[in-house]
Amino acid sequence: MLQKFSPCLLPLLNYMTHSTERDNVNIVSCSSQWVEFLLSLTSASPVCALVRPSQDVFTLLAKVAADVEGAKHCSSTMASLQKEVPVLFKLLSSVATIPKQILSPLVIELESKSKAPFLNIPAEAAFSNVPYSRIFSRSKYFAISCPSAFRGK
Repeated sequence: MLQKFSPCLLPLLNYMTHSTERDNVNIVSCSSQWVEFLLSLTSASPVCALVRPSQDVFTLLAKVAADVEGAKHCSSTMASLQKEVPVLFKLLSSVATIPKQILSPLVIELESKSKAPFLNIPAEAAFSNVPYSRIFSRSKYFAISCPSAFRGK
């Protein structure tokens, strides 16, 4: 099921976990520095709560995806990560090394899932200069204007 719905997680899970056998039971575990990151990925909250959908955050994630080790050693990138995606900052700060081929697909997927709810702009809001938020309720769609004081800018 994981292969079908979240294939980008498989390399990460294979990399970070280790398996031992005790009393004919296979026990899979991971080190403590991965726990908060995994809990964030498995939480009931939408990804856009973990990765705020903004161009600045997406640019930051692209930089991390392109060069994981370089991002870890760049103080401005790490400072931005600490502010914008704290769980990823904590992971990169605590894990000695994460191969690019392991983390990059996941970072790209987090970005994709973060922006997915906001890709289709309704016709009513397309011509408006008013920023809006979208709320879905079964088959109904609502566009709600959001004053700048509440947008965080």
